[in-house]
Amino acid sequence: MSKHQKFKKSCADLLGGECAICGRTVTYDNLHTFEFHHLNPNLKQFTFGSHRWRREDIIHEITTKCILVCDYPCHKELTKMTNRCLRVANKRKQQKLKEII
Repeated sequence: MSKHQKFKKSCADLLGGECAICGRTVTYDNLHTFEFHHLNPNLKQFTFGSHRWRREDIIHEITTKCILVCDYPCHKELTKMTNRCLRVANKRKQQKLKEII
């Protein structure tokens, strides 16, 4: 087990060690099938493992801005739903602006 995998597992455990949607439990064997989903993509500062961040920064980011989800189907469906909601919100915002103008 690599250092990266051990750290990812410890971060997953901080978020309960299971998918926030379906409840599937994280193990070392299926760790690669879990992802940290940012609740607000606009506040996203990094993707897990993409940079050499200080451990404290990563832990703070994950525990305050993310939920743990399995990559399929939960993360895929959550992302679709989030994108759909953002499109609807943007459309409503544009309609309101047209009404004002």
